[in-house]
Amino acid sequence: MTCNSGYYHGVIELSIAGLPRTKVIKIARKLCTSPSVTKEDFLLYQCVHGLGHGLMIYSGDDLPYSLHVCDQLTTSFDQISCTGGVFMQNLATGMVSSRYISAKNPIYPCNIVNQRHKYYCYLQVTERILQVVGYNWPKVAAWCRRSEAGWVATCFQSMGRDASGYSQYHPEQTLPICADAGDMEGECIYGSSRDYANNFAGGKEAAVFCNLAPGRYRARCYEGIGTILGALHRYTAGRRAACAAVSPKKYVRACLHGAAVI
Repeated sequence: MTCNSGYYHGVIELSIAGLPRTKVIKIARKLCTSPSVTKEDFLLYQCVHGLGHGLMIYSGDDLPYSLHVCDQLTTSFDQISCTGGVFMQNLATGMVSSRYISAKNPIYPCNIVNQRHKYYCYLQVTERILQVVGYNWPKVAAWCRRSEAGWVATCFQSMGRDASGYSQYHPEQTLPICADAGDMEGECIYGSSRDYANNFAGGKEAAVFCNLAPGRYRARCYEGIGTILGALHRYTAGRRAACAAVSPKKYVRACLHGAAVI
């Protein structure tokens, strides 16, 4: 996907520009409902995620308002995916106009939002942590360990996602960053493999990454690939074929588990 689907996001962001707030929810509910978008979860995610970005831009980085609109979408998939765009806009490098960030506690606002909103906040949070600690990866890991109970692993998955982008998808550079995660190295690798598969809209490049990962984490790595292949292929036959095409026989089951086949 060119620029990690950034072009698609931009189109969606523009679609609500200039609307009165009284019409935003009605329009937001319809934006990502055409058959060409809903035919696969991967495309649908890009659309609804872009809506989350757009809501933040539209509202002047009003995080509570943007999350409220996400909550009004018609399916739980849309609601949760929309929050991913909201939090990326709030936390990402260069997005420093938001009132909902803190230099003293870069985990904020993940530690104060409602439970239903925490997943994508923690899955994006290291974008903010990296800014605060000057891209010092051991310090990123230290902050992840200060996440709320039950969200530490998700923060390390966020670290893996950022490690892949930071290294420009070169496995030999991504993997040493994940090694800084210590006993959470596997979660970092899992996050990286998902981002490799997401960025390339397939599992080929991600499999190269997984095959270079430490052996004890390869099953978890292929499970990460499976989560994206599951989004790219809605039906079981397609998911099985996609996993078999990129996974060594030893790890096909892990990929299928990630793809929600087994």
